[in-house]
Parts: sequence; structure tokens; C-alpha cells
Amino acid sequence: MDHWLLPLLLVYFVIGLVVYRRTDTAALASHVESRLLAAPTVLVLEYVFFGVVTFWPLWLALRRAR
Repeated sequence: MDHWLLPLLLVYFVIGLVVYRRTDTAALASHVESRLLAAPTVLVLEYVFFGVVTFWPLWLALRRAR
């Protein structure tokens, strides 16, 4: 069963990358940046990227709820 774990994780993160490329994250990044006065834009964009790629099922569920 362990030999299936790495391919499943790779597929999960590839799907996350596709979701990130297909959805607009600019609104989330600008909202987070406006709340954090001292955070540089590049840092906020990195965290939004890693958040969407890692938690893409939650991201899609939240986007559908809006």
C-alpha cells in the first residue's frame, strides 16, 4: 500500500496546480494584503499559491458557496 502513496500525492498536487491556474486568486490576495499592512505583496502571493495548491478541495468548495 505504501507504493501508492507517492503517486497519489503527486496527482493531488498536480490537480492543485491546475486549480490554481484556472481560478482567479487575485481577489483573495488583495483582501489578505489589505488586512496585513506590513506584508509585502510577493509574500502574500506565495502564501495564497501554497494555500490553494495544498487545500484545493476546500478552495473549490468555498468558491462554489459564494
